[in-house]
Amino acid sequence: PSPGPPRLRLVDGDFVCSGFVELHRQGLWGAVADSLDISPGLTTRICQALDCGSAIADHGHAKPERESHLPVRWEVVKPCESHLLLDCFNETRAWQGKAPAFIICSGSQPQALRRLAAGPTPCEGDVEVFHEGQWWVLCDSWVHRTKWGGQLCQELRCGNLSSSAEIRDPRSMGVTCRAPTLHLCSASLEAPRTCSRTRDSKPQPTSTAPGTIVSICLALLLFGILLLICGPPAYRRLMKRISQKKQRQWIGPTGLNQTVSFHRNSTVTPRPRAKGHRVQAGDNDYAQPPQKSSYLSPYPALEGASRASNPPDNSSDSDYDLHSARRV
Repeated sequence: PSPGPPRLRLVDGDFVCSGFVELHRQGLWGAVADSLDISPGLTTRICQALDCGSAIADHGHAKPERESHLPVRWEVVKPCESHLLLDCFNETRAWQGKAPAFIICSGSQPQALRRLAAGPTPCEGDVEVFHEGQWWVLCDSWVHRTKWGGQLCQELRCGNLSSSAEIRDPRSMGVTCRAPTLHLCSASLEAPRTCSRTRDSKPQPTSTAPGTIVSICLALLLFGILLLICGPPAYRRLMKRISQKKQRQWIGPTGLNQTVSFHRNSTVTPRPRAKGHRVQAGDNDYAQPPQKSSYLSPYPALEGASRASNPPDNSSDSDYDLHSARRV
């Protein structure tokens, strides 16, 4: 006897979720007898207890020989109304001559019944279909080749079909489909035979060359170095130029409490010069005392201070005398 709690299992099937039903109870493993009392509802409960989905028909799956299994020790209670699945089985009294129950669960079937195999990516390779418990090569058909390829690429979410070609060498064992639509092939596949394969592929995405990536990285690195070297001096030069421009915009006093400006009033008219007279210190319209007129200067105090602080200088070594030149 083997220790352990009561439990079920499926053995000797083509997949984990298919096989003969065996029950462990009272320290012994034994097969469950096959009978009409095993309803689809009960087989589904067995599949669900084993995390194998729901029960499906076992048509097309050959059962192994009875001699390769444990003797039949258990049978189904009729009818089984218990909420506990293990309570649906009792020890059989006449086990001789009874065959073990064989079930197939939906977990035995792959989620996709068509695929592209033997390719570099899941979207490239030979077209294969799942038939009678295993994968078979789908024999090539030049009539349906392109249509099947486009349908399979869409089914596998691989985009549009890039190319579909016949592969004759080497030849493989495969199944033939006469249906024009790929998803109808599972119900109309013929017996396996030696045939050529169909190889499909999707468009290859354009990738950036490694040399281009290295060049971009080096260019960014060089730009960063130049920015660190030339950036601060250029910034200081720019700020200095902006500061000088701001200083030129104001030519008057810079104190906060000063309100007097040295701007020339646009209403002031320069005094006309007398012909033949030279003026001191260059072309200055205000070098000589202004003539008496009705015009009133807007800044009389400033003009008086300017004349008082800048008297005529006749102490130079110049050959010209301003007073004599004025008389002449």
